This record gives sequence, C-alpha cells and structure tokens, in this order.
Amino acid sequence: YEEEYDTADQVQGKLAEQKNYRKRVEQEAQMLANRINLLQLEEKKAMKKIEETRKKAQEVMKLKARNAQIQREKDEARLRREEEERKRQMQNREFREKMKQNTEVSKKVTQDHTLIKAYETKQVLKEDKEFASALKEEEKIKNAQKIQYCLLYTSPSPRDRQKSRMPSSA
Repeated sequence: YEEEYDTADQVQGKLAEQKNYRKRVEQEAQMLANRINLLQLEEKKAMKKIEETRKKAQEVMKLKARNAQIQREKDEARLRREEEERKRQMQNREFREKMKQNTEVSKKVTQDHTLIKAYETKQVLKEDKEFASALKEEEKIKNAQKIQYCLLYTSPSPRDRQKSRMPSSA
C-alpha cells in the first residue's frame, strides 16, 4: 500500500511539477507574446521612423535638386553677363580702334588739305607776284611812255628857270 501511496505522492508531485511547468510555460508564452507585441510596436515605430526618414530624404533630395537648378540658373546668368561684358568690351575696343583710325585719317586729310592749301596759296602768291610784276612792268612801260611824252611837252624854257630862281634869290 505504501508503494501506492508513494506513487500517489509521486504522481501528485509530478502533477504539481507538471502544473508548475505548465504555469512556467504559460508565463513564458505570455512573456513571448508580450515580447512579440513589444517587437511589433518597435517595428511599427521603426517603420514609421523609416518612412519619416524616407520623406525627409526625398525632401532633401528635392531641395538639393532645386538648389542645383537655382545654382545652374545663376551660373548661366553669370555666364551670360560675362559674355555680354566681353562683347561690350570688344565693341568698345573696336570703336576705339575705329576712332583711332578715323583720327589718323582725319589728321592725314588735314595734313593733305593743309599741304594743298599751302601749295595753292603759294601758287596764288606766285601768280599774284607774277601779275603784280607784270602790272609793274606794264605801269613802268606806261610811265616811261608818259615820261617821254611829258618830256616833250614839259621841257623847261630859260624863262621858267629864271622864275623859279627868283623867289629863292629874293
């Protein structure tokens, strides 16, 4: 009977042990379920953070693209301004060269004009001199002819000499 009793105690111990084991298994199962719930919550949080990070990354990429576009536009505008400035400088340089050439041509024309005027003036003076010389010659000839005619008519008589001496002797 004792054996049976011992066996009943053993069975009861085993039952208690089994009950405790089952309780531990249920607790562990509950802990695992709780751990799974926590992991699922953490996974949701992580997914939410990943999504937020993805959105922020997209925003950053959009901003970078927009900033890059703005920078390209600024660079293009700067290059256009520099090109326009180079064109203006080139035009100014060409204008100065033309003005310099025009000034040189103008100086040359002025020099040529001055030389031509001087030559013409010299020619006119020469012609005037020749004309004046011819006039003088002509006048000399006329005067010589007048003098000859005058000498014929105006030769003094001896009486005229006396009259002209009288006032001086008186």
